[in-house]
Amino acid sequence: MTSDYKQLWNLKVELTQVHSNDSEKLNVIKQFADFTKLMLIKGKLDIAQRCFKLAETTFVKGDKHFKEIFSNTFFYCLSLTIAYSHSEHILPGVLKNELYNFESSSAILRKSNLDEL
Repeated sequence: MTSDYKQLWNLKVELTQVHSNDSEKLNVIKQFADFTKLMLIKGKLDIAQRCFKLAETTFVKGDKHFKEIFSNTFFYCLSLTIAYSHSEHILPGVLKNELYNFESSSAILRKSNLDEL
């Protein structure tokens, strides 16, 4: 097992076991997003695709509060990398919809901030 796959496995275990406070959830999700980002940057799309599948499974199984934390953290860390690496095509359907929702809400927030100037 290569070190990348081993690290993915360890992150999978951490993601499935995190049930405590929001700070710990944020930390694990950020580590997972950073690892996914690194795989995209390195061009290891097979591992990145596995990360996205794990992200989708984790997201779908979470409650509403967890989904909010996961979506905001994961896509905040990854949205630009996904766009620049042109890797939207490897996102599973649920994550692709969440990314579009995240980008839409971010654009609305940016526009409202500009309107205030």
